[in-house]
Amino acid sequence: REAINIIIEKTAGNLVASKQIINFLHQQQNKVFDEYNIEEFLHKHTCYNVFDLSTAFINRNLTKTLNILNDLLIDRSNATLILWSLKRDLRLMRQLKKFDSQDRQKVFRENNIWSSKQSVYNSLAIITSEKKIEKSLHKCLEIDKSIKGISASNLNLLFNDLVFYFMA
Repeated sequence: REAINIIIEKTAGNLVASKQIINFLHQQQNKVFDEYNIEEFLHKHTCYNVFDLSTAFINRNLTKTLNILNDLLIDRSNATLILWSLKRDLRLMRQLKKFDSQDRQKVFRENNIWSSKQSVYNSLAIITSEKKIEKSLHKCLEIDKSIKGISASNLNLLFNDLVFYFMA
């Protein structure tokens, strides 16, 4: 069941993509996949996306976040999507800090956050200071300036700095 949920998450609910992955898995020698080996298999045989980045980021998995981030940054055209994803997570945390647990459900619904990720966001909002969230959002502004060519800063360094700062 967990392996199926991971496939659904990886394909963002796209049934065609899910079917393609299942067909690909069926062709493999190892026919038994669980939540542990399916994720490793999918990471070896599929490309990363901003949803993978978001998952690693909110789970505070520094190594995985940096691997996905730097893989995505190989194509500079991904920078805007990467920024959108990280800012979305940071803004959501900022919103969650303002509400108690009942009001947080409304925030989750408004932002289309899956129930499986809500506890992670809740925990992260609790342990992350408002100052860290605001400073991280300010770093996002610097990244945005670099993407738009207003600043000549190194985009890869800015993104990596944001991740290191947030997870420190």
